[in-house]
Amino acid sequence: MPETVATDGLASYPRAIEEELGQDIQHEVRPCTANPVEQSHRRIKHRYYPTLGFGEFDAAQWFCRAVDEVGNFLRPRSQMAEFVCLSERRQRFVKGVEKLEALFKAA
Repeated sequence: MPETVATDGLASYPRAIEEELGQDIQHEVRPCTANPVEQSHRRIKHRYYPTLGFGEFDAAQWFCRAVDEVGNFLRPRSQMAEFVCLSERRQRFVKGVEKLEALFKAA
């Protein structure tokens, strides 16, 4: 059971949190940029909006899976608060791009 729940401040959240998790849970309101859960799908949102939506559920599922897999190859950190210096980030990025290129050539 969590001690704290962070949301973006939608009016229905406090009542839902109290009904589902109880009154002992602390509710924090954070802007989207400070909430890691909101940031987890930022890559998809940035690429989704210019397309004006998906015509089919299967297309959305394929797109989200592809964006997540490519993002995992290019992610500079393996943990959320891990510090990675700029030179190490560049090296990891280049290795990720090389792995992706190898996968695309093999396909």
